[in-house]
Amino acid sequence: AHPLVTTCKRKPPHAIPILMVSGFSLGHGVRGRSINWRGYFLARWIRIAPLYYFLLFCAVVSAPVGTSIDTSQIFASLSILPISGGLTLSPWLGVSWSIRIEFLLYFTVPALVHLMSKIPRYRLVILGGIFFTLLFSSLAALHTDPVVTFYLGFPGRLLEFCVGFGIGFYGIIKQNRSRLFGTFGFIGLGLLAYVLNRNGGWYEIGGYARFYSMLVTVAASALILVWCNGTVNRPRRAFQQLGRWSYSTYMIHFTVLSLAAIPSYKYLITHGINESLSFVMALSVLCSLTILSSYITFNLLEHPFLSLRPKYINEEAV
Repeated sequence: AHPLVTTCKRKPPHAIPILMVSGFSLGHGVRGRSINWRGYFLARWIRIAPLYYFLLFCAVVSAPVGTSIDTSQIFASLSILPISGGLTLSPWLGVSWSIRIEFLLYFTVPALVHLMSKIPRYRLVILGGIFFTLLFSSLAALHTDPVVTFYLGFPGRLLEFCVGFGIGFYGIIKQNRSRLFGTFGFIGLGLLAYVLNRNGGWYEIGGYARFYSMLVTVAASALILVWCNGTVNRPRRAFQQLGRWSYSTYMIHFTVLSLAAIPSYKYLITHGINESLSFVMALSVLCSLTILSSYITFNLLEHPFLSLRPKYINEEAV
Protein backbone atom coordinates (compact mmCIF):
# COMPACT_ATOMS: atom_id res chain seq x y z
CA ALA A 1 0.00 0.00 0.00
CA HIS A 2 1.10 3.59 -0.58
CA PRO A 3 2.68 5.20 2.55
CA LEU A 4 0.10 8.01 2.62
CA VAL A 5 -2.78 5.56 2.43
CA THR A 6 -1.16 3.32 5.04
CA THR A 7 -0.76 6.26 7.42
CA CYS A 8 -4.44 7.15 7.11
CA LYS A 9 -5.46 3.54 7.75
CA ARG A 10 -3.30 3.24 10.86
CA LYS A 11 -5.13 5.98 12.70
CA PRO A 12 -8.43 5.49 14.57
CA PRO A 13 -11.29 5.31 12.03
CA HIS A 14 -11.48 9.00 11.15
CA ALA A 15 -15.06 8.91 9.84
CA ILE A 16 -16.35 8.14 13.35
CA PRO A 17 -15.46 11.49 15.00
CA ILE A 18 -16.66 13.36 11.89
CA LEU A 19 -20.04 11.63 11.99
CA MET A 20 -20.32 12.21 15.74
CA VAL A 21 -19.58 15.91 15.23
CA SER A 22 -22.37 15.98 12.64
CA GLY A 23 -24.81 14.46 15.13
CA PHE A 24 -23.55 16.78 17.86
CA SER A 25 -24.13 19.88 15.71
CA LEU A 26 -27.68 18.81 14.86
CA GLY A 27 -28.50 17.87 18.45
CA HIS A 28 -27.22 21.19 19.75
CA GLY A 29 -29.14 23.07 17.06
CA VAL A 30 -32.56 21.55 17.73
CA ARG A 31 -32.32 21.43 21.54
CA GLY A 32 -35.21 23.20 23.26
CA ARG A 33 -36.78 24.44 20.01
CA SER A 34 -39.80 23.49 17.93
CA ILE A 35 -38.96 22.11 14.50
CA ASN A 36 -40.67 22.35 11.13
CA TRP A 37 -39.74 18.88 9.96
CA ARG A 38 -40.61 19.45 6.30
CA GLY A 39 -38.25 22.41 6.26
CA TYR A 40 -35.66 20.38 8.15
CA PHE A 41 -35.54 17.59 5.55
CA LEU A 42 -35.37 20.08 2.68
CA ALA A 43 -32.56 21.96 4.44
CA ARG A 44 -30.54 18.79 4.98
CA TRP A 45 -30.92 17.85 1.30
CA ILE A 46 -29.76 21.30 0.22
CA ARG A 47 -26.79 20.95 2.57
CA ILE A 48 -25.65 17.65 1.08
CA ALA A 49 -26.76 17.70 -2.56
CA PRO A 50 -24.75 20.45 -4.36
CA LEU A 51 -21.22 19.17 -3.64
CA TYR A 52 -22.31 15.53 -3.86
CA TYR A 53 -23.89 16.00 -7.30
CA PHE A 54 -20.90 18.02 -8.49
CA LEU A 55 -18.52 15.19 -7.56
CA LEU A 56 -20.92 12.64 -9.07
CA PHE A 57 -20.85 14.62 -12.33
CA CYS A 58 -17.04 14.73 -12.26
CA ALA A 59 -16.89 10.98 -11.63
CA VAL A 60 -19.18 10.12 -14.54
CA VAL A 61 -17.54 12.55 -16.98
CA SER A 62 -13.98 11.47 -16.13
CA ALA A 63 -14.68 7.74 -15.93
CA PRO A 64 -12.15 5.75 -17.99
CA VAL A 65 -13.23 4.65 -21.44
CA GLY A 66 -14.94 1.29 -21.20
CA THR A 67 -16.32 1.83 -17.67
CA SER A 68 -19.78 0.31 -17.49
CA ILE A 69 -22.33 2.70 -15.94
CA ASP A 70 -25.98 1.75 -16.33
CA THR A 71 -29.17 3.68 -15.60
CA SER A 72 -29.85 1.86 -12.32
CA GLN A 73 -26.47 2.97 -10.94
CA ILE A 74 -27.18 6.57 -11.88
CA PHE A 75 -30.59 6.54 -10.16
CA ALA A 76 -29.14 4.81 -7.08
CA SER A 77 -26.45 7.49 -6.86
CA LEU A 78 -28.88 10.37 -7.40
CA SER A 79 -30.99 9.22 -4.45
CA ILE A 80 -28.09 9.98 -2.02
CA LEU A 81 -29.12 6.88 -0.09
CA PRO A 82 -26.96 3.81 0.69
CA ILE A 83 -28.61 1.71 -2.00
CA SER A 84 -26.70 -1.21 -3.47
CA GLY A 85 -25.40 -0.31 -6.92
CA GLY A 86 -24.63 3.34 -6.23
CA LEU A 87 -21.47 4.63 -7.88
CA THR A 88 -18.29 4.81 -5.80
CA LEU A 89 -15.89 5.71 -8.61
CA SER A 90 -12.47 6.86 -7.41
CA PRO A 91 -11.19 9.42 -6.84
CA TRP A 92 -14.30 11.61 -6.91
CA LEU A 93 -16.68 9.33 -5.01
CA GLY A 94 -14.23 7.43 -2.84
CA VAL A 95 -16.05 8.38 0.38
CA SER A 96 -19.57 8.76 -1.04
CA TRP A 97 -20.88 5.67 0.75
CA SER A 98 -20.36 7.32 4.15
CA ILE A 99 -22.22 10.43 2.97
CA ARG A 100 -25.15 8.33 1.78
CA ILE A 101 -25.36 6.67 5.18
CA GLU A 102 -25.22 10.06 6.92
CA PHE A 103 -28.05 11.32 4.71
CA LEU A 104 -30.12 8.30 5.77
CA LEU A 105 -29.33 9.06 9.41
CA TYR A 106 -30.90 12.50 9.04
CA PHE A 107 -34.26 10.73 8.84
CA THR A 108 -33.79 9.42 12.40
CA VAL A 109 -33.62 12.92 13.92
CA PRO A 110 -37.41 13.38 14.50
CA ALA A 111 -37.52 10.08 16.39
CA LEU A 112 -34.41 10.99 18.40
CA VAL A 113 -35.86 14.39 19.35
CA HIS A 114 -39.13 12.75 20.43
CA LEU A 115 -37.41 10.08 22.53
CA MET A 116 -34.96 12.48 24.17
CA SER A 117 -37.75 14.93 24.97
CA LYS A 118 -40.05 12.32 26.54
CA ILE A 119 -37.73 9.82 28.25
CA PRO A 120 -35.32 10.76 31.09
CA ARG A 121 -31.74 10.71 29.82
CA TYR A 122 -30.40 8.03 32.14
CA ARG A 123 -33.26 5.68 31.30
CA LEU A 124 -32.77 6.37 27.60
CA VAL A 125 -29.04 5.61 27.87
CA ILE A 126 -29.85 2.24 29.42
CA LEU A 127 -32.49 1.47 26.78
CA GLY A 128 -30.11 2.55 24.03
CA GLY A 129 -27.36 0.34 25.43
CA ILE A 130 -29.72 -2.64 25.48
CA PHE A 131 -30.90 -1.92 21.92
CA PHE A 132 -27.42 -1.68 20.41
CA THR A 133 -26.18 -4.68 22.39
CA LEU A 134 -29.01 -6.80 21.01
CA LEU A 135 -28.50 -5.37 17.51
CA PHE A 136 -24.77 -6.05 17.38
CA SER A 137 -25.15 -9.45 19.04
CA SER A 138 -27.75 -10.47 16.46
CA LEU A 139 -25.52 -9.34 13.61
CA ALA A 140 -22.58 -11.22 15.11
CA ALA A 141 -24.72 -14.36 15.41
CA LEU A 142 -25.53 -14.03 11.71
CA HIS A 143 -21.76 -13.98 11.00
CA THR A 144 -21.87 -10.65 9.20
CA ASP A 145 -18.61 -9.07 8.07
CA PRO A 146 -17.50 -6.79 10.96
CA VAL A 147 -16.06 -4.23 8.53
CA VAL A 148 -19.34 -3.92 6.64
CA THR A 149 -21.50 -4.00 9.77
CA PHE A 150 -19.61 -1.79 12.16
CA TYR A 151 -17.71 0.61 9.92
CA LEU A 152 -19.10 0.76 6.40
CA GLY A 153 -22.69 -0.12 7.28
CA PHE A 154 -25.66 1.54 8.91
CA PRO A 155 -25.65 -0.12 12.41
CA GLY A 156 -22.27 1.22 13.52
CA ARG A 157 -22.91 4.65 12.04
CA LEU A 158 -26.28 4.81 13.80
CA LEU A 159 -24.55 4.29 17.15
CA GLU A 160 -22.00 7.01 16.40
CA PHE A 161 -24.61 9.50 15.22
CA CYS A 162 -26.92 8.87 18.20
CA VAL A 163 -24.11 9.35 20.72
CA GLY A 164 -23.04 12.64 19.14
CA PHE A 165 -26.63 13.83 18.81
CA GLY A 166 -27.43 12.98 22.42
CA ILE A 167 -24.42 14.89 23.77
CA GLY A 168 -25.43 17.96 21.77
CA PHE A 169 -29.11 17.67 22.66
CA TYR A 170 -28.76 17.22 26.42
CA GLY A 171 -26.75 20.38 26.92
CA ILE A 172 -24.03 21.75 29.17
CA ILE A 173 -22.55 20.04 32.20
CA LYS A 174 -20.23 21.52 34.81
CA GLN A 175 -17.17 23.01 33.14
CA ASN A 176 -14.54 21.62 35.52
CA ARG A 177 -15.87 18.09 35.08
CA SER A 178 -16.12 18.36 31.29
CA ARG A 179 -12.48 19.47 31.06
CA LEU A 180 -11.46 16.21 32.73
CA PHE A 181 -13.57 14.24 30.25
CA GLY A 182 -11.88 16.01 27.33
CA THR A 183 -8.43 15.15 28.68
CA PHE A 184 -9.31 11.45 28.91
CA GLY A 185 -10.83 11.59 25.41
CA PHE A 186 -7.68 12.95 23.78
CA ILE A 187 -5.52 10.48 25.71
CA GLY A 188 -7.80 7.63 24.58
CA LEU A 189 -7.56 8.56 20.91
CA GLY A 190 -3.80 8.93 21.18
CA LEU A 191 -3.36 5.52 22.83
CA LEU A 192 -5.64 3.87 20.28
CA ALA A 193 -3.66 5.41 17.41
CA TYR A 194 -0.45 4.08 18.99
CA VAL A 195 -1.86 0.55 19.43
CA LEU A 196 -3.25 0.45 15.90
CA ASN A 197 0.02 1.72 14.47
CA ARG A 198 1.96 -0.99 16.34
CA ASN A 199 -0.37 -3.66 14.94
CA GLY A 200 -0.35 -2.58 11.32
CA GLY A 201 -3.38 -0.34 11.27
CA TRP A 202 -7.14 -0.53 11.67
CA TYR A 203 -7.59 -2.37 8.39
CA GLU A 204 -4.98 -4.96 9.28
CA ILE A 205 -6.28 -6.09 12.68
CA GLY A 206 -8.47 -9.15 12.45
CA GLY A 207 -12.00 -10.09 13.35
CA TYR A 208 -13.91 -8.16 15.96
CA ALA A 209 -10.85 -6.24 17.11
CA ARG A 210 -12.09 -3.68 14.59
CA PHE A 211 -15.39 -3.54 16.44
CA TYR A 212 -13.66 -2.96 19.78
CA SER A 213 -11.48 -0.23 18.28
CA MET A 214 -14.66 1.40 16.94
CA LEU A 215 -16.18 1.38 20.44
CA VAL A 216 -13.02 2.92 21.90
CA THR A 217 -13.07 5.61 19.22
CA VAL A 218 -16.75 6.35 19.93
CA ALA A 219 -16.12 6.54 23.67
CA ALA A 220 -13.06 8.79 23.35
CA SER A 221 -14.80 11.06 20.82
CA ALA A 222 -17.82 11.24 23.12
CA LEU A 223 -15.64 12.43 26.00
CA ILE A 224 -14.19 15.16 23.78
CA LEU A 225 -17.69 16.26 22.74
CA VAL A 226 -18.77 16.33 26.39
CA TRP A 227 -15.84 18.64 27.09
CA CYS A 228 -16.79 20.77 24.12
CA ASN A 229 -20.43 20.93 25.20
CA GLY A 230 -19.50 21.76 28.77
CA THR A 231 -17.63 24.93 27.81
CA VAL A 232 -19.07 28.33 27.03
CA ASN A 233 -16.40 29.74 24.72
CA ARG A 234 -13.88 28.66 22.10
CA PRO A 235 -13.99 24.83 22.15
CA ARG A 236 -17.74 24.64 21.55
CA ARG A 237 -17.62 27.25 18.80
CA ALA A 238 -14.66 25.44 17.25
CA PHE A 239 -16.55 22.15 17.09
CA GLN A 240 -19.64 23.86 15.69
CA GLN A 241 -17.44 25.39 12.98
CA LEU A 242 -15.86 21.98 12.39
CA GLY A 243 -19.34 20.58 11.84
CA ARG A 244 -19.93 23.29 9.26
CA TRP A 245 -16.70 22.61 7.32
CA SER A 246 -16.34 18.87 7.89
CA TYR A 247 -18.57 17.87 4.95
CA SER A 248 -16.57 19.60 2.23
CA THR A 249 -13.27 18.56 3.82
CA TYR A 250 -14.32 14.92 4.07
CA MET A 251 -15.68 14.80 0.52
CA ILE A 252 -12.61 16.48 -1.01
CA HIS A 253 -9.71 14.89 0.86
CA PHE A 254 -9.74 11.54 -0.95
CA THR A 255 -9.78 13.27 -4.33
CA VAL A 256 -6.79 15.42 -3.35
CA LEU A 257 -5.02 12.34 -2.00
CA SER A 258 -5.46 10.49 -5.28
CA LEU A 259 -4.90 13.31 -7.78
CA ALA A 260 -2.22 15.40 -6.04
CA ALA A 261 -0.63 13.96 -2.89
CA ILE A 262 0.25 10.48 -4.15
CA PRO A 263 1.57 11.73 -7.55
CA SER A 264 3.64 14.33 -5.67
CA TYR A 265 5.16 11.62 -3.50
CA LYS A 266 6.01 9.47 -6.53
CA TYR A 267 7.51 12.45 -8.36
CA LEU A 268 9.76 13.36 -5.42
CA ILE A 269 10.93 9.77 -4.99
CA THR A 270 11.83 9.42 -8.68
CA HIS A 271 13.87 12.64 -8.49
CA GLY A 272 16.07 11.43 -5.65
CA ILE A 273 14.33 12.89 -2.59
CA ASN A 274 14.51 10.51 0.38
CA GLU A 275 11.33 8.75 1.51
CA SER A 276 10.83 10.59 4.80
CA LEU A 277 11.13 14.06 3.28
CA SER A 278 8.97 13.03 0.31
CA PHE A 279 6.31 11.78 2.69
CA VAL A 280 6.28 15.00 4.72
CA MET A 281 6.11 17.13 1.59
CA ALA A 282 3.32 15.03 0.07
CA LEU A 283 1.40 15.15 3.35
CA SER A 284 1.76 18.94 3.32
CA VAL A 285 0.35 18.96 -0.22
CA LEU A 286 -2.58 16.83 0.95
CA CYS A 287 -3.43 19.08 3.91
CA SER A 288 -2.95 22.42 2.16
CA LEU A 289 -4.82 21.50 -1.03
CA THR A 290 -7.64 19.87 0.93
CA ILE A 291 -8.11 23.04 2.98
CA LEU A 292 -7.91 25.25 -0.11
CA SER A 293 -10.25 23.05 -2.16
CA SER A 294 -12.73 22.82 0.72
CA TYR A 295 -12.71 26.60 1.11
CA ILE A 296 -13.33 27.10 -2.62
CA THR A 297 -16.09 24.51 -2.94
CA PHE A 298 -17.80 25.71 0.24
CA ASN A 299 -17.88 29.35 -0.84
CA LEU A 300 -18.52 28.91 -4.56
CA LEU A 301 -20.68 25.78 -4.59
CA GLU A 302 -22.21 25.15 -1.17
CA HIS A 303 -22.71 28.61 0.31
CA PRO A 304 -24.99 29.97 -2.47
CA PHE A 305 -27.33 27.02 -1.92
CA LEU A 306 -27.19 27.30 1.88
CA SER A 307 -28.90 30.69 1.61
CA LEU A 308 -31.86 28.89 0.00
CA ARG A 309 -32.46 26.64 2.99
CA PRO A 310 -35.84 27.22 4.65
CA LYS A 311 -35.96 28.27 8.27
CA TYR A 312 -37.06 25.20 10.15
CA ILE A 313 -36.10 26.06 13.76
CA ASN A 314 -38.29 28.34 15.86
CA GLU A 315 -36.11 30.33 18.25
CA GLU A 316 -38.62 30.19 21.07
CA ALA A 317 -37.96 27.36 23.49
CA VAL A 318 -40.61 24.70 23.59
